[in-house]
Amino acid sequence: MVVRTHRSAPDGGSGPDEKVKGSGWFDRFAEAASRLVSQPGFFAACVAMVVLWMPSYFLFRDVDTWQLIINTSTTILTQLLVALLQNSQQRFEDLVIRQNEEIIRRLDALEPQQPVDSPDA
Repeated sequence: MVVRTHRSAPDGGSGPDEKVKGSGWFDRFAEAASRLVSQPGFFAACVAMVVLWMPSYFLFRDVDTWQLIINTSTTILTQLLVALLQNSQQRFEDLVIRQNEEIIRRLDALEPQQPVDSPDA
């Protein structure tokens, strides 16, 4: 099942804001995550995580443990975000291909069909 949300073009066709979403839970989750991580609040939360981590050295008193905490946290977060954002990028690329194919199809329909001139004439 494909859900389409778009503004209609004056001719009743799809406008540039057409967006096709897969019906799978992962596609919906990846879309929501992509929107969330592109907000300033997510960046602020990441900065806050680092700011809170820095003085935690005094709790652990061991540089290795202290570094392991931030390294593990950021590695896990990075892995998850790469997977989610790759999904969003792939869906966007698929959408662009579909839109280009539609443009070509509509342009072909507008061109008058002219017979091909034979080289013998």
